[in-house]
Amino acid sequence: MSRHDPVVRLRHMRDAALSAMQMIADRTRQDLDTDRMLESALKHQMMIIGEAASRLPQEVMDLSPDTPWRQIIGMRHVIVHGYDVVDRDVVWRTATHDLPALLTQLEPLIASLEQGGQAGA
Repeated sequence: MSRHDPVVRLRHMRDAALSAMQMIADRTRQDLDTDRMLESALKHQMMIIGEAASRLPQEVMDLSPDTPWRQIIGMRHVIVHGYDVVDRDVVWRTATHDLPALLTQLEPLIASLEQGGQAGA
């Protein structure tokens, strides 16, 4: 598998989501305000997720139409280009609610592509 393989990119998304979720285990929303390393690390994982999503072929995205691809990519753009206006409430909500939901969408997509060939590879 090459690094351009959509399954590799989906795995990067999955791994970054899992990392972010591990970072917030036993943490609170208030920790995000006081722990700059936590904030930076969460944003970094979200940038990875968005960047990997932006590199997926449209055919792969079409296989999971309920996945909010545009919002995922948009979050990456906000973190990178609007770094000074990123809302920590949005970061926390993304980490605690959206990433677990994303994992439930990524896992079957990864499994499907692994079993049935590589769309867009």
